[in-house]
Amino acid sequence: VSRLSAALRMAAMVRTYAEIQALLDGRGETPSASAIASLVPEGPLLLILILGSTNDAAGKPDGDVALRARLAVDLYRRACAAGRAALVLPSGGVAPGFSFNPTERPHWECVAAALEDAGLPAAALLRPGLPALHTVEEALLCRTLA
Repeated sequence: VSRLSAALRMAAMVRTYAEIQALLDGRGETPSASAIASLVPEGPLLLILILGSTNDAAGKPDGDVALRARLAVDLYRRACAAGRAALVLPSGGVAPGFSFNPTERPHWECVAAALEDAGLPAAALLRPGLPALHTVEEALLCRTLA
């Protein structure tokens, strides 16, 4: 634990291990496994995670987000056509000093808008998204959803 905390600080990450642990323990705003389970019928669920990227000061996501959104919608439609329950979870946080998102709203909201623009039904979108600031956080937060 102390190694992870030190590594994150050395990499100029702004979240402390305690802040990440608060999210993992359910004290932060992130969907819980039980909240997700309550949204879908019984049976296996395909959870599609859309990793964050960057957005500009107006909240417009970059081309990576648009491409990922189109691919996620395609995967969602294929899953539904095959009779599988599927939900899409957008990711991305907000923090001072992180240039990937110069706005005051979480990046996952920009990703969610791109998903809806790409044709994802609102009912298939998990809110709130993951407030992760980097891929390591996304992996840690997703671990609690399994």
